[in-house]
Amino acid sequence: MTEDDTYRKLFVAESIENHENIVKNLLILENGSDETAIDEIFRAAHTLKGMSASMGFDEMETLCHSMEDVLHLIRSGERSVDKDLIDILLACTDRIEEMLDDIESGGDSSSFNSQELTEQLKSLISEENMISGDESKRDSQVNVDCPEQTETYSHHITLTVDETSQMKDIRALFALANLKEIGDIISCMPTPEKLESSESGFSGTMSLYILTDSDEDTIRNAATVSEVTDVTIVPFILSQEVQTEEQVFTDGALNSGENLFKIIITVSKESDLGDVRALIAYQNLADIGHIISSEPSHQDLDDGGNFSGILTVILQSDAGAGALHDAASGVDIQNVLVEPFAEENNTNNTIESGSDAKDSEDGAVNSPEKTPEKTPEKTPKKSKKKEVQNIRVEIHRLDQMMNLVEDLVITGGRLRQIALQYNSKEMDESLNMVSRSVSDLQNLMMNIRMIPLSQIFNRFPRVVRDVAIHDGKEVEFTMTGAETELDRSVIDGLGDPLLHLIRNAVNHGIERPEQRLKAGKNSKGTVALSAWREQGNVVIQLKDDGGGISPDIILSKAIEKGLVAAEQSNNLTREEIIDFLFMAGFSTADEITDISGRGVGLDVVKNAIESLKGTINVESEEGKGSTFTLILPPTMAIIEVMMVRINGKRCAIPIAAVIEVARIDRDAITRIGKSEAIPFRGEVLQIHHLNEMFKGESNGDIVVVIQYKGTKCCIPVDIVEGQQEVVVKPLSNVIGTCKGVSGVTIPGDGDVVPILDVNSMI
Repeated sequence: MTEDDTYRKLFVAESIENHENIVKNLLILENGSDETAIDEIFRAAHTLKGMSASMGFDEMETLCHSMEDVLHLIRSGERSVDKDLIDILLACTDRIEEMLDDIESGGDSSSFNSQELTEQLKSLISEENMISGDESKRDSQVNVDCPEQTETYSHHITLTVDETSQMKDIRALFALANLKEIGDIISCMPTPEKLESSESGFSGTMSLYILTDSDEDTIRNAATVSEVTDVTIVPFILSQEVQTEEQVFTDGALNSGENLFKIIITVSKESDLGDVRALIAYQNLADIGHIISSEPSHQDLDDGGNFSGILTVILQSDAGAGALHDAASGVDIQNVLVEPFAEENNTNNTIESGSDAKDSEDGAVNSPEKTPEKTPEKTPKKSKKKEVQNIRVEIHRLDQMMNLVEDLVITGGRLRQIALQYNSKEMDESLNMVSRSVSDLQNLMMNIRMIPLSQIFNRFPRVVRDVAIHDGKEVEFTMTGAETELDRSVIDGLGDPLLHLIRNAVNHGIERPEQRLKAGKNSKGTVALSAWREQGNVVIQLKDDGGGISPDIILSKAIEKGLVAAEQSNNLTREEIIDFLFMAGFSTADEITDISGRGVGLDVVKNAIESLKGTINVESEEGKGSTFTLILPPTMAIIEVMMVRINGKRCAIPIAAVIEVARIDRDAITRIGKSEAIPFRGEVLQIHHLNEMFKGESNGDIVVVIQYKGTKCCIPVDIVEGQQEVVVKPLSNVIGTCKGVSGVTIPGDGDVVPILDVNSMI
């Protein structure tokens, strides 16, 4: 992986977090003014802008900049928050999400034109400017005799990057890019060029001076990027006698007067690359000292302006005059003059530091008549050793580790089989120790793969809002239990089914405000999404207080579509009628919209949940609402099974589906149509022989009774070997899907054993 790919992945990961933060807080802001939400949105947008600018993603940077201008109006109280404003800002976040997808796939976001959104944001700003312009005009007429006296504000910033960070220089550059957006960087140590070099050797502490009219909170927010652990800001006020923005000096250097040098570099007039030669000398000096100011500035030299041939640099360095002379010398350098810097040459440059600043009539700093007092030495801070608390690991590495752990479990089972053959006590003891370690490792890996449901829950508030606005409804959406964890493999397949259920709850379940008021309800409907653990499974419940499900409407639609004969409909239970909702192509919507009515819906949800080895149940009361309950295993990688043999071949039945193992009287078996059944404990159970799968059927009197969603059946088996925990391996892509088989496992003897898919059998 190249260095650019590493930075790109880091940029995308952090930008997704900032994007989600903006969306979440915009929805909070829509419900009422919230200072914390405004600050969070502003900080995230500002960070996105700075990061995209530093990575060269200009289109995203432009859009974020326009968003930030509007957010500044909100933050300052000049612009109120309304639905139209939130709509535009959310549309901007949608475009940013598209850009991030493009960047993640290798693009640069330039293919997305955000000009229309930018213009809409600018129109919001111009409206406020017109209003504020009229107000300021009136104010100026009143205060015409009171001109303002402008002051230039400056700050000295020291930021520290976490010493455990693997990309200290990148973090510092991100912070520097953010600070450039709110002011002019006067000097920086180390320099940006040094940070960008492949061998920067950056220690983690950056010191810089900035000219800005922003307050300290804004500066701190700009400097505080990921892994920046400390930001120290010392304010200064620069008097108007200062001629250039670069004539700012470190307070320690000015007070001590030590190790300050003035270097005058003369470049040969015959040189065709005078500015380049001066830049090289500038960079060489920056490598061995702290450049305080230069004339012309580094930026002017870099821009290739009219260079006069003389570069004057003031810097602080411990290297000595000789080393500075050698560093500044080079090709086309005609003369280098190094001399100690005397503060009296700059008596017009006055710096007042914070509240401790003292007035000086002549503006002199450290005048010869005054003997500078010795500043007591500061006790050096003891550096606290920090340990890495979190690391980013790519998903495919976790998958590889999980596969290796599964192989260890299988190999351990095989070794136990061998130990039984040789009856070795020493080997048994060693295997027991290894088995415990492998079991602990397996549990640890399972916990590492666990992901909180908040990963998918966090995008649903936006979905509810958009669907509610589309349908002209008022909906209050609540979420609980988002911290509940599921295996990554389950989380990956859960997002789309939940998304569809939530859209259905708002679109089909919640009524319009006038209908709710007529029914004696609150005009605003509620949709509640909750999750919790129960008996080793994870339960996710979606509940609404809408109109509920009408069995009569479902039944009439089912008869209309030919799913059931009219004469048979009277014999159906309420649960059987509701089950029609999960049939392919079934929809109760009268007209097709961009949200519903196409008949592609709950059947896909049911199939997706069942593929995750879960179940979905529906409870509904007409006029009061509906509840969809999903019950899911925490992981699909390891399950408990019952090992049995049928016609001499072994298979595994998931314990979760097994009701009991019993003996039957084969003489009691009766034939119903093409299948067989047997009376059992007051019920008639269908018998599945599985003769096609195992090339023959069992003639024994042992059956395993299984159940799915209240329906029972039994499978005749020859032998029940027992219960054990196994690792589930998916079927190979070469083999493809096999009806009745959900996967395979490999026990200790090395056989490949199919795991029955009970859901598809019943």
